[in-house]
Amino acid sequence: MKNYLKDLEAEDRDRKLEAIDLIGHKGGPETVDPLFDHLERENDRSIKERILLALENLLPRVNFISIERMLRSQDAFIRNGGVEILKKQDGKALDCLARLSRDDNKDVRKFAIDALIGNTSEEAGKILRERFSDKDINIVSTAIEYLGSLKDEKSVDPIEQLLLNSEIPLLQCTALEALAKIGTSHRYEEIIAGLGHNDDPLLRYSLLKFMGNSAPAQTVFAYIEKVIDQGGELYAKEIVDAAESVIHRYPDAGLSSRVQDYLVRLLEDVDSGSTRYELSRMLSRTDNKNIVDSARMDLDDDDIMVVLAAVETIGAQGDESDLDKLEELADKFDDDAMLEVIGDAVEQISARADS
Repeated sequence: MKNYLKDLEAEDRDRKLEAIDLIGHKGGPETVDPLFDHLERENDRSIKERILLALENLLPRVNFISIERMLRSQDAFIRNGGVEILKKQDGKALDCLARLSRDDNKDVRKFAIDALIGNTSEEAGKILRERFSDKDINIVSTAIEYLGSLKDEKSVDPIEQLLLNSEIPLLQCTALEALAKIGTSHRYEEIIAGLGHNDDPLLRYSLLKFMGNSAPAQTVFAYIEKVIDQGGELYAKEIVDAAESVIHRYPDAGLSSRVQDYLVRLLEDVDSGSTRYELSRMLSRTDNKNIVDSARMDLDDDDIMVVLAAVETIGAQGDESDLDKLEELADKFDDDAMLEVIGDAVEQISARADS
């Protein structure tokens, strides 16, 4: 193996690549630092990438010794390479990551947390939750964000505790959005009481997401109405998303009349086909006559999403007078998905007429 370590410095490119590959497949602990040394000196990007592949094979065999060197490197390519190697280990590096997550260097701790992205194991969750007490707020926020993405219900109570005890906007927003993704809150009344009066736009965005996914329908609609009174246009998307989340969680709740009126006004102003589709689907559950009339006009729109929303609304609330128009519309489309939606709408209208 000593000869192959010497070949790392060879002028001949093929000899160098052969040495790198052999070390990756057969090297032991004594080859790790020399390979790191060469990685830091090497200028050829393709050779550096080959060394990273070798280290990916080598490091798990030697219990990830010296990987801190990669995470502490001045070279971003090497640091990122170390994180990617740790990410790919499918649980084999958890002991190493637990140790690195407690490192004195905050950057090393952050890299260790980054390497846990997507790891759904209980061990990974435990490492991340331990970082809630980290002295660096960015690491705390990152751990909260990742656990939210994992929908980790064991994190709900400690995240809520952090949220209620913090006055740091970054942490507050991250915690609210993590709880929204998890979809559970045991202390939502305290959280809303403590933050509901805050008119910071970023916090309000996050609070709407949190409430839409965690609070009872009546509570959410009351907060949305408050936001509308204070200039709801700025939060239109978040209001739509929150209302949609509530309806998904409470199918029989319906929209409050004031929220319904706001969404109707919003529907008249928005240009985005996808947004109009979301709004129309929600409002099709109401008995607002303006929605059906608007949908009938939208059947001639150039945006297919607008037409799709209109057909679904007419299917939900239209009458027999709409059947001829739907049949004419079907003649214009070859798209199977659109034809299926039109067919469903015709069936819904016919069923109501026969009942």
